[in-house]
Amino acid sequence: MATFKKISGSGKWEAQICVRGVRKSRTFSTKREAQAWAFNLEESIRSGSLESNQTLREALEEYRNKITPTKRGRIFEDRRIRYYENDPIADMRLTDLTPAIFEEFLERRLSIPSARTGRLLARATAVRDINVLSAVMHWCIRKGYLLRNPLEGVAIPHPEPHRERVATDEEIEKICLVAGWDPKTAPVNATQRTAAAFLFSCLTGMRAGEILAIERSWHETPNVLRIPTEATKTLLGRDVALSSKAEALLNQIESLGFEPNVFGLAHATREALWSKIRDKAGLGAVRDSKGRVIREALRFHDGRATFATWAAMPGPDGAPRMDVLALARQLGHRDLKMLQRYYRPTAAQLASRL
Repeated sequence: MATFKKISGSGKWEAQICVRGVRKSRTFSTKREAQAWAFNLEESIRSGSLESNQTLREALEEYRNKITPTKRGRIFEDRRIRYYENDPIADMRLTDLTPAIFEEFLERRLSIPSARTGRLLARATAVRDINVLSAVMHWCIRKGYLLRNPLEGVAIPHPEPHRERVATDEEIEKICLVAGWDPKTAPVNATQRTAAAFLFSCLTGMRAGEILAIERSWHETPNVLRIPTEATKTLLGRDVALSSKAEALLNQIESLGFEPNVFGLAHATREALWSKIRDKAGLGAVRDSKGRVIREALRFHDGRATFATWAAMPGPDGAPRMDVLALARQLGHRDLKMLQRYYRPTAAQLASRL
């Protein structure tokens, strides 16, 4: 978009344009001349007769500074975009990017072990990469940096097989034991509060980010937690029903006095401590002699599936503890198909119903 500024003293006009990464300026005697020059130059750039030298790194940095801070998931998107900025693909000009180049990037991304865990990244990570990069490319189109999205036609990796992992009562007890926490008492340190956060997820089906964001004002009504729209992943505010166990646990947490977030945990702290607790409890992945996974590692997010599976199973009266619509509201899903990801009954549980 062109801008025009009258230079004080000389009476001349300065025109500036920025299209598809091309930035140019020039001074003219009249505003009409400046407008004509800017219009013709912008048309030339948009028609492709003038190449843009803007690199992907420059576009990523601008997007990260201007757009990412406005998003609820800004912390994780910022981290992801910074990774892209340090990849060789970032040195390429935007106009040189093609689907084949992005596919090579994704293959390279999935072949490098995670610096944090040492394991290869999941294919779902590549799908998230495509979503983030595609958002950046669409923004570049709106800004005039690109004419079309170079990610169109990129082969999307097939997702991993459906997870079947839930936490058993015995595994939850191990988590608490390793953390040095008795659930009948208030968790006094960050390790114990991480274990408590996982237990709270198993009791409510809430996401980790939602749990860490809980404030006292959300819990004004007994046995109900009101999550504001802005605090949810799906921007779908909801009321979460609290069982007597969940209510008691939340009251313990609130008694610790942390403000504004009652669990007093940062996301990075929770991530690091969860991995330590899980591994110390012996709940990492179990493999056979050929490296095949016999039992998946327990993830914090599996607490959500633990609750969903428990809620969907028959209660003492033989009916599901929660009907499908109620469970969808509890988990914060508009699409009932999403419940299939979290309903993970064991073979023994299914056999008991036959």
